[in-house]
Amino acid sequence: MLTKIQDGSIKLAVIGLGYVGLPLAVEFGKKYDTIGFDRKVSRLESLRRGIDATLETSAGQLRAAGKLRYTDDIAELRDRDRLSGIFRK
Repeated sequence: MLTKIQDGSIKLAVIGLGYVGLPLAVEFGKKYDTIGFDRKVSRLESLRRGIDATLETSAGQLRAAGKLRYTDDIAELRDRDRLSGIFRK
């Protein structure tokens, strides 16, 4: 897994695009293939238009996350890498 992080081939998903999830997804989406998942279709539509109603991110930050895409389809999460346990000693 560490190799995938280092070479940029990791596939990430952030579940829930609220006050914590969206800024995290945006930062990951600047460097890694990232899916932002949320159940609220209207939220996803706004984000796709570059609008964050929570004001946690700007339109410029959303544009800079070129590897981030949004979905409400859980099936799209199947190919994502799992990070659980990566930080265990």
